[in-house]
Amino acid sequence: MASNPLKVAELRYLAVLLFVIFGFLLHMESFALETKKLFKASKNSVVLIVSVDKNFKPLGYGSGFFVAEGNKIITNYHVIKDGVYFWIKLNGGKVGTIESIIHYDK
Repeated sequence: MASNPLKVAELRYLAVLLFVIFGFLLHMESFALETKKLFKASKNSVVLIVSVDKNFKPLGYGSGFFVAEGNKIITNYHVIKDGVYFWIKLNGGKVGTIESIIHYDK
């Protein structure tokens, strides 16, 4: 019985496609595991920042993260823009204030 060349080509294409999909899925699983490890290792470094005006009216909020042995926070300018006072909330629920802004770059 002679094999149909079209069927053989289709089977080869399907085999290659399945191989690529399987490889991609393995990569995504590995990526997901690495992402979970990264989150677990850094979740205590991330803070919520709330910016308020002189009347304590909220102006905005965003995230930041600790650097320099946990006593400095880096965030984006839009988070602190126009703010007078700033509160932070840590991952564990503790709340604190930001004493001063050392530097910003628009």
